[in-house]
Amino acid sequence: MVRIEHDSPTWPVASFHRSYSPANAKTGITPAKFAERLRVESARRQLEQTVKAVKEIAASCGFGSSEIMRRTFLSQLQVTPSAYRLRFQRRSPPGTSRS
Repeated sequence: MVRIEHDSPTWPVASFHRSYSPANAKTGITPAKFAERLRVESARRQLEQTVKAVKEIAASCGFGSSEIMRRTFLSQLQVTPSAYRLRFQRRSPPGTSRS
């Protein structure tokens, strides 16, 4: 899985140029699917580690809206972003704060 070090308004493009390679093309992953995977990975990390609103996370990860992020999560992970976050809230030890 691709790890994204920094979130910024231009991260999908910058990460894509650094991460997408001819090897990805050989595996049949299109540039659009690869970029979508980067967005989902960033959103997953934010859902796990922050208390930001889903709408805010969707915007920061380059999804057009929280609805598009929801549909993408359902398609790729078979769970909504809110349900995904709940799984991690249940795993966090009591007294653990997320930034």
